[in-house]
Amino acid sequence: MTSHRFVLLIALALSSATALADAKSESGCDNQATADARDCYVAQNERTEKQLKLVVAKKIRALKYNASFKEEGWSMAEVIALNQAFSRSQNQWEKYRDYWCEYQARSIKGSGADSSALSCFSQLTNQRIAEIGE
Repeated sequence: MTSHRFVLLIALALSSATALADAKSESGCDNQATADARDCYVAQNERTEKQLKLVVAKKIRALKYNASFKEEGWSMAEVIALNQAFSRSQNQWEKYRDYWCEYQARSIKGSGADSSALSCFSQLTNQRIAEIGE
């Protein structure tokens, strides 16, 4: 891995950890008993995952070669490469989210680990929805 990629991954991890801590305090699930919080996060994650899939599908549809791309001077090959790059980045982001949240859960001892992982998943998914929607 090049040093540039390593620095980028570290910066992404640190910014996600900071945003996660800020966003976690805003979640209604945190104010509940452990079992209730877990159920709350599971339901929340189902909703955010569905929303993410919709946003990703919309983005992929928007990255199809059309008149506006042609007017801006894009070739069909460039648009296809752009679409493929987005799809690959989304796949890699999902792996990052899953591993980062696993790490978050494993770093906590006791009954809060499960809720921590679920909270992490929800918060990072919401952040990604906002990133793609921009």
